[in-house]
Amino acid sequence: MLEQNDLQLIRGVIKEELAPVISIIVELKEDVAMLKEDVAMLKHEVGELRVDMDNVLLRLRRVEEELIAQRELIENHKNMFEGDINEEIKDVEKLKVRVTTLEQQVEQLKTQRA
Repeated sequence: MLEQNDLQLIRGVIKEELAPVISIIVELKEDVAMLKEDVAMLKHEVGELRVDMDNVLLRLRRVEEELIAQRELIENHKNMFEGDINEEIKDVEKLKVRVTTLEQQVEQLKTQRA
């Protein structure tokens, strides 16, 4: 049978030999805990990204709907948009000249009355 001193020596040797293993186990537990925190944070961030993506998709759908509505409007009123734009510009320029002339005439009438 082993004596008390022998048992204590054996325990001491076991503790010395197991100390590095226990230290590694403690470090591994800490690493696992940190990994769990990182995974939880990543899950949260992925959830936020998913919500953001859903919002972006909704906005894109709205823009698409607006574009479709504009296209339909243009198609429904195609005759308004057909024709030579240069002719329209010339008409606008003629109107500008006419307005300028009328403004000058109004100014002349004002100075004549005064």
